[in-house]
Amino acid sequence: MKYRLIIFDFDGTLADTFDWFVKNIRLMADKYKFKNVTDDEISKLRDNDVKFMMKYVGFPSLKLPIIATQMRNQMTREIDNIKLFPGIPEILRKLTEANFKISVVSSNSTRNVKHVLGQELCDLIDHFECGVSMFGKESKLTKAVKKSNSKFEESIYIADELRDIEAAHKLAMAFGAVSWGYTNSEALKEKNPEVIFENVSDIYDKLIDEN
Repeated sequence: MKYRLIIFDFDGTLADTFDWFVKNIRLMADKYKFKNVTDDEISKLRDNDVKFMMKYVGFPSLKLPIIATQMRNQMTREIDNIKLFPGIPEILRKLTEANFKISVVSSNSTRNVKHVLGQELCDLIDHFECGVSMFGKESKLTKAVKKSNSKFEESIYIADELRDIEAAHKLAMAFGAVSWGYTNSEALKEKNPEVIFENVSDIYDKLIDEN
């Protein structure tokens, strides 16, 4: 098998959280006095990485840990409104049946991730590395690979942001870009991901073809 371990991001990859994120980051903008962007600005910002976005809105970087914690806590309070993208449960089941190992690496909390997945799907996951800082995914990806008894060259990280592809490629790990997440798909394609998934069913089909 070319890939033995599939590592999934959560927000924007497994779970449809973008509208929730926009609503709540606007509340944080009012509270912490950084720019509250328009819908048109949001569309354009989806072509850029997180650092560019933070600079654009004047995000108070020293307060990032506080704001990130508040966002995760707010999601916990509203967790029943967060849903997986259609087709994700079926894909996770099919990948498991095909003997892939599956991990989840996310900056969201383990509690939130497991609640949305539900017990049945959680039982299909070999390892969770959650509560990651926005710029700390490399160490968590490394732990996911090692704890799954896998190798970097046999692993693929499936996610939706530019910082995700940068973290994977720094570790010489393959990256699978999804077209339905936080970052516009054309911006991800410019970073040369190893695989591009145009829809959820592509995940199984293309990984089976790769192997």
